[in-house]
Amino acid sequence: MSGLQCQVRRHDKGFVARLKGTFGSVETDTLDKELVPALGAAPGRIILDLSGLEMLGSAGVGAMLKLRRKVDEAGGKLVLADAPENIMKILEFSELHRVFTTALTVDSAMHD
Repeated sequence: MSGLQCQVRRHDKGFVARLKGTFGSVETDTLDKELVPALGAAPGRIILDLSGLEMLGSAGVGAMLKLRRKVDEAGGKLVLADAPENIMKILEFSELHRVFTTALTVDSAMHD
């Protein structure tokens, strides 16, 4: 699979965005297009479900950091959930697991 798919659904505390595919330089505006409009609607908790993510490049990390800043500015909270082992290793190696709030599952991210 090439590219990034983003399916957004509302939940009682905010939104869940399920990411699927590869997240590199070509796909960086996908999060903005799909999630930034939700920030104006009192975002609450934005959960990025990473379970379908196959690859995360540096530009994808940059886009997630940018989204985190926007969510913070809107008074919400960004949580990365259900990251596959290879994606979690990237976050840990780059020390980004200390920057992002993470959860083992989407369900635990909703009730954290």
